[in-house]
Amino acid sequence: MGKQLVVINEQHKLMPDQIRALNEKFGEGFWERLDAPADGWTAEQQISKLAMVGTFEGYVFASPIPFMLMEASKQAGQGGRSVWVFHNDNRDKKEVDDGKGGRKLISTVAATGWQILP
Repeated sequence: MGKQLVVINEQHKLMPDQIRALNEKFGEGFWERLDAPADGWTAEQQISKLAMVGTFEGYVFASPIPFMLMEASKQAGQGGRSVWVFHNDNRDKKEVDDGKGGRKLISTVAATGWQILP
């Protein structure tokens, strides 16, 4: 399997469990980050980014960039590069202040349990 490009917002960090999943799936050194700017890319810039990464076998989306994900998926459907996404079924429940003197329960994605899915 060739090298994968991990598309992620520059403000986001890969969690240790995500790095583990990348290394297990593709091998250490067989992936690298493409940092999307915090203020995003235009649709044209996203298409351009996909076109310029010819040395990569596929993309792993760690941050939601819907248009870019759709365009990469179209390429994959036409025999182009593979497209993967991070997925986690696990949720952590936390009790937090509701700002009104009470408490509320919220769920957040867990730090562990990450998978890479096609």
